[in-house]
Amino acid sequence: MDISVVFHQVLLLFIPIVAGFVIRKRGIVDGSFTKMLSDFIFVFLLPCLVLDSMRFDFSLEVLINSGLLALVACGVLIVLWGMGFLISKRLGKTFDVQAVIEFSITCSNFTFMGLPVIASLFGQEGVFYASVHNIPYFIFSNSIAIFLINRKNQRVNLARLLLNPPTIAVAAGFLLFLFSIRLPSVLEDSIAMFAGCAPAMSMVLVGLVLAGSDLSKMFVDVRIYVVSLIRLVAAPVTAFFILRAFGLRELLLYVPVVILAMPVAAQIILLSERYEKDSGFAAQTVAVSTLLSVATIPAVVWFINWMKA
Repeated sequence: MDISVVFHQVLLLFIPIVAGFVIRKRGIVDGSFTKMLSDFIFVFLLPCLVLDSMRFDFSLEVLINSGLLALVACGVLIVLWGMGFLISKRLGKTFDVQAVIEFSITCSNFTFMGLPVIASLFGQEGVFYASVHNIPYFIFSNSIAIFLINRKNQRVNLARLLLNPPTIAVAAGFLLFLFSIRLPSVLEDSIAMFAGCAPAMSMVLVGLVLAGSDLSKMFVDVRIYVVSLIRLVAAPVTAFFILRAFGLRELLLYVPVVILAMPVAAQIILLSERYEKDSGFAAQTVAVSTLLSVATIPAVVWFINWMKA
């Protein structure tokens, strides 16, 4: 696993953040555009990314391994959500901040950063395993997490939240894989083209929201560093030892650990904007954890290589 490739991939994601920050600071776009962009990513670009990442031919061995990875992801999600729930009560004074912390500890940037980094380390096979491994994360972050974020809002309907574009795309993508269904080439190429826009546009959104938030608190808020430490270091290192103790090896071990090493999911900004939570704090948490990940992701990869030796 080439650490320099990982460092390059992580660093690339900062360019769209800077672009989004400058664009809003110069007054080219405003807060209403930020809200519309978050909706566009959630409703259209993210489903395209999901469908594109699951475009593989059926294999029984791959299906079994994928099922195992999905179970691993479910277990990790339950543990991290429990930690996030307890820690958020200690760190957040308001429910809006608690909701952001809870989600930030539970979900890494498993798509926008996770898939590109996995691709650079493990190739197409790794991307497929990561895509199936991420199914529980997709379902959680696009349905259950929305319910949790809005659980004090009596108008929230969990069944309705499950029927959102990204979750529907997960179900559709898995069915396409399971039955080896191929879409017309022009449609597949179009989906791939839009999917390629999702990571950059999500990072642009981070910059847009940051430009409208109070940056004076960004590097002095201890809560952000606590969340980042858990997300970037404690979660992947702990998972490595636990999963290895259960006998997982090679990609079945490396994929979950590398996904856990990703920074806070940029989707918390989409959800904060969409459901009127503390999007400024969310953007600051994403930005700081992403900045720190430039050092921590290569460190985790080095740790995995060292443990293999």
